Amino acid sequence: MASPPCETSTARAPMSRRAALRVLGLAPALWAAGCGRAKPSGKAGSGAAAQAPSAGAAPQGGAVAGTAEAAAARAGASARATATRLGSGPRGVALGAGQYKRPDGGTAFVLAAVDLDRHPLAARRVALSFFGHGLAFDPTRPTRALLFEKHGPGCCELDLAALRVVRPVATVPERQFYGHGVFTADGATVLATETVTKTGKGVIVTRDGQTLERTGTFPSYGLAPHDCLLVDGGRTLAVTNGGGPVSGGGRPGLALIDVATQRLMESIPLADAQANAGHVAVSAAGDAVVVSAPRDGLDAHAKGVHGQVSVRQLHGKGPLRSAVGDIVPRLRGEVLSLAIDDAAGVVAATNPSGGLVTLWDLTSGKLLSSVDRFAQPRGIALTRDRSAYVLSWGADTRLGVLDLHTLQPKPAGTLARSWISGSHLYVRA
Repeated sequence: MASPPCETSTARAPMSRRAALRVLGLAPALWAAGCGRAKPSGKAGSGAAAQAPSAGAAPQGGAVAGTAEAAAARAGASARATATRLGSGPRGVALGAGQYKRPDGGTAFVLAAVDLDRHPLAARRVALSFFGHGLAFDPTRPTRALLFEKHGPGCCELDLAALRVVRPVATVPERQFYGHGVFTADGATVLATETVTKTGKGVIVTRDGQTLERTGTFPSYGLAPHDCLLVDGGRTLAVTNGGGPVSGGGRPGLALIDVATQRLMESIPLADAQANAGHVAVSAAGDAVVVSAPRDGLDAHAKGVHGQVSVRQLHGKGPLRSAVGDIVPRLRGEVLSLAIDDAAGVVAATNPSGGLVTLWDLTSGKLLSSVDRFAQPRGIALTRDRSAYVLSWGADTRLGVLDLHTLQPKPAGTLARSWISGSHLYVRA
């Protein structure tokens, strides 16, 4: 049975609870306090709804459309899809995953939602059984999504309107989810990144968009694939292949795959082979941006080893070139999350270990501005009306609505505890 939604939490949480957590030493960096009713099994990635039937049991290549099971799943999905909006106004609702230490020493996981148009800002939460990473949204049903674990077997379907887990989604024992997936525009198919656990070989797994049963696989054309998105009107899948360890791994870069034929159209390498290929975004004008961390096997604190922001026209020529600016050597560890402001031709990126939020010109790749006032900045996104950025940061999981140009928090636009300690923020209407 799916876990019930947890109680609403506002910035004015009782001080006694916070004090107790501090006394017990339960608020280290990058760990978030959260919903006390979360009861993970102790094995990251085990099914979030243990009594629900697990999707994904169909063999690879097996047809599911037209079966009685598929029809029943579609009927049930249609009955659930009554809500069309999550938020109350133009800014939308921020969504993100979190994890925290329980008083018994275990780890608990949540998905949190913050309505950006309600004041004071407040967070609602639902218990999960794994630490979520990326969300994939069904374009035909705005309140339905899939949440993926990075490096693990965890995945589940979510009803965002009710903020509840609908059912777990399983992969095969020899593979693990790698953090991201995407629905096709008609909602009929899900494509998600997975890896063969022993080798790191990249796989794109296709699933029926309603039953979520596996329908096939094709290569990611690289090692350690992570992020993926559809471009060219849905005809092309753009996949970041991290490349694996610097010694014995593959070349990191961005693979462009024809969805219809599942064949590689182009493999775009990073100019700096010391960086992996992490998250990707593409602007309305076709500017591709990839953010990176130093590859496994490198000393992240060594001179010349740092995170990267790389840019190229998606269908241009040459490698993804590294962005330039005096701040680049200060990009310690991973450049994590990014958000494109198409109107300004700017991409915002976070660097948690360096404590930096940066703004870059999409065309030239030059640094425009940066701020270092936020400790451990992680997820960043634009509000639905594209009037501001939303940022999550800090060990206490703060969340704020920021000015597009100055990156300063807007008045009454900060939540002291959002429960979101994961890598990403998503904003939905």
